[in-house]
Amino acid sequence: MTTTTMNRAEAIETFVRDHMTGDDLVTVINYMNSYDGSFEEAEYILMDEFDEIMKEESPMAVARAIHKGIFDPNDDYFKVVYDGDAMALFSAD
Repeated sequence: MTTTTMNRAEAIETFVRDHMTGDDLVTVINYMNSYDGSFEEAEYILMDEFDEIMKEESPMAVARAIHKGIFDPNDDYFKVVYDGDAMALFSAD
């Protein structure tokens, strides 16, 4: 059996993701982040704001980010994850 070590924020985020979806998931993560900022990378953004958030990125950077992540433009929410210079996009229904 493989043991995975997570910090507090990762453990809570994993639990919440596994047990909540959609608006409830986004509301809880945003609320937890407002407490101390430790869930900043877990926050999802309304898909309606996609164009505004991505306007500074090149089309190729957005295409690469979609390819690296799990992204469905039909979902209600998305998040941007930066790993160094690389960006990945993920969506949540």
